[in-house]
Amino acid sequence: MKNYGDTKSVAKLKSETVKYIRSQSTPEVLASKPGEFVQPIGPGFSVGRPVNQWDDIDFMKSLIESIGQDFFTDDLKLKNSEIQPFIYYIFRNFDRKEILFRGICSPFDLSRFINESYKKVEPYRENLPNNPAQKKKKK
Repeated sequence: MKNYGDTKSVAKLKSETVKYIRSQSTPEVLASKPGEFVQPIGPGFSVGRPVNQWDDIDFMKSLIESIGQDFFTDDLKLKNSEIQPFIYYIFRNFDRKEILFRGICSPFDLSRFINESYKKVEPYRENLPNNPAQKKKKK
């Protein structure tokens, strides 16, 4: 019998230990004691550099702020609900890799977008596709 199972005192100690481990602790118990190292909590640090500073949404917001909604509603005669879809329509065939990488829209890029907008507003209204130009294969 001595080798079969735990004694009553050991079994009681084990059950109390399991109950203690499963119970939730209070914040006072979890708080650090004076002189203990506490891991700082923050945003962390970046490893490497980001691929792009902006994404298409950031660039679109910058365009609307720089040009103004009046350009789209008054000059191009678009509705407010059509502004974002129209910008994405232009983006399909608009070289913006460097703009997204740098996170800066230069006046040259802004004028390129405005010129492209004037060219593409009619095809947009007619629901024509704005597919990027495909490169010809060499034979």
